[in-house]
Amino acid sequence: MKILHVTNRLTEGGVETYLLNLLPALVSAGYEVDLMVLDKNQVALAENFKVKNIRVIVGNYSSVYNPLNILLLIKIIGGYDLIHSHLFPTQYFLAFANLFHRKKLVTTEHCTTNKRRRSLFKPLEYIVYSLYHSIVGVSKASSSNIIKWLPSIKSKVLTILNGIDIKNSLCNDSVTRQDLGLSEEKFLIVMTARFFDQKDHDTLIRALSYLPLNMQVVFIGSGVRLENCQLLAKQLNVAERCLFLGRRSDVTAIIKLADLCVLSTHYEGLPISVIEYMAAGKPVIATNVDGVDEMINSQCLVNKKDAQDLAAKILLLEQDKALCHKLAQENLVKAQEYDLATMNQGYISLYEKLSSI
Repeated sequence: MKILHVTNRLTEGGVETYLLNLLPALVSAGYEVDLMVLDKNQVALAENFKVKNIRVIVGNYSSVYNPLNILLLIKIIGGYDLIHSHLFPTQYFLAFANLFHRKKLVTTEHCTTNKRRRSLFKPLEYIVYSLYHSIVGVSKASSSNIIKWLPSIKSKVLTILNGIDIKNSLCNDSVTRQDLGLSEEKFLIVMTARFFDQKDHDTLIRALSYLPLNMQVVFIGSGVRLENCQLLAKQLNVAERCLFLGRRSDVTAIIKLADLCVLSTHYEGLPISVIEYMAAGKPVIATNVDGVDEMINSQCLVNKKDAQDLAAKILLLEQDKALCHKLAQENLVKAQEYDLATMNQGYISLYEKLSSI
């Protein structure tokens, strides 16, 4: 079977990590797999796929929202048996392009909600999703929420939990605090997330204002909001306690240095960063949003945009070592539910089922 995955961009983030985990496994299983990126200017991670023998097809346009992408997809998808889309507007463009081909279509819902569900898009959403043969939710909440939004497509929706290669993810080269210029005496908090509107770095930065001086935060990731967050840290006089590392290839090695990991966010699907935290045996605090709430202990969920609540939860774990250890061990066990092999087999089973129809 020849499969094409199509997405908006290849920069950094959960979708890119998901694809980098899934696509090589599909190749190993005997599928011919290519990856298409619609935004020609957002392909920084293309080489990461090429070295894993994934051909990357780059689009013609500098805006992923250019409707001419539909015509481009019409030209491309004819050579494939199954096409799998990720993210809006790629989901829309592929659905319309396939009206000229009638190929098997799959899309993955990487979040539990979107802005379109708070607007008048419902008739268009119904048309688009009806054109897909299968819609995959990366968490229970992703699946249940789309069924609530469009009950008529319930029969097409299934859940395949996001996963990582838990065993190998813990074998990265080691990094020391000294390598990063960090003190061994500090209580170290790590957050890995791209700096864009979905993530809420601001609340963690604000939380530092309520926390003792022995606490320091390491931010891993780049993106359009990085400079805004750096400025906020300066305005709140916590810049010296924030280390912005940008994009890194040794993320899991840095996570191992943490005393505590945080994901402050506005919405999610099933975040790979939290799986990485858990697999490293770290206590995790995260925003109480759909998808995340099914992953970690309720004691560790905080209110949206509530810096004081976040600070209080962090301080609790810093002071209660026994609770901190207990939560870390729970996370280590829970992480096994999100193993990459299970995720990969889920998609392989789905593709085989669709190929027989």
